[in-house]
Amino acid sequence: LGGPSGSGKTSLAHKMANIIGCEVISLESYYKPEHRKDLKYDDFRSLDLALLSKNIYDIKKGRGTKIPVFDLETGSRSGFKELQVSEDCGVVIFEGIYALHPNIRKFLDLWIAVVGGVHSHLLSRVQRDKSRVACFLSQDEIMMTVFPMFQQHIEPHLVEAHLKIRNDFDPVLSAESSLFVLKSNNEVAYQDILEILDPTKVCSSVQSFVDIYLRLSGIPANGQLVESDCIRVRICEGRFALLIREPIREGNFVIQPKVDFDISISTVSGLLNLGYVEISRNPARGCF
Repeated sequence: LGGPSGSGKTSLAHKMANIIGCEVISLESYYKPEHRKDLKYDDFRSLDLALLSKNIYDIKKGRGTKIPVFDLETGSRSGFKELQVSEDCGVVIFEGIYALHPNIRKFLDLWIAVVGGVHSHLLSRVQRDKSRVACFLSQDEIMMTVFPMFQQHIEPHLVEAHLKIRNDFDPVLSAESSLFVLKSNNEVAYQDILEILDPTKVCSSVQSFVDIYLRLSGIPANGQLVESDCIRVRICEGRFALLIREPIREGNFVIQPKVDFDISISTVSGLLNLGYVEISRNPARGCF
């Protein structure tokens, strides 16, 4: 399964796996650790193709093989896990943005392309913002600037797919799952929360991150900063992610979708080239 970030290919892969009863292998497992410092996770050259082809060869021969485990937080390969494909199933799903690249798909039997989803949501959002300042751009023009790697190295290979799936599900407008948040008028110490919760069922870690708010120059501000007028980008552990928090209101009832998906530094540069400016930078620490 191949397609752009945020298209829904990972969710589809795991739903298919639940039905078929097979394994899913993400191409993110094959990142080369040395590309961590260059922030080039969206570069095809960041993948360890030699190891990937060996794993696929072993699987096709019915042999057990060792799949790499890549720690995205540390940017390093943390080890390997043994994979032995069941003879009852005989199916393995490989998913990733470059899964349909000629150097990868030649080893695979069925090629599926997935497009749309959050990827399309960002393009529509930028197009809407530009129209508010009387600048009208097509989504193809925006794509070339915001997702240059997709335009050059991913999209050309999607046309070769045996099956193409258009994901029209917009997670911002159609919440798939719910997250309920309880708020208190008093500040509660983190240690007090841990004393109430069962420590055997709670796993948490503290991360430092920076949230950057980008706003298109020229959009009427009305003297007040509104988050819905901004594109929020989080930098955490050297990775960039787009955070979508656009509340849907009906009376006193508020639904705020929580959608995060990884983007590359070239996407951030593309937004700046389109006229977005940084209006706020907020460093913080969070417990997850």
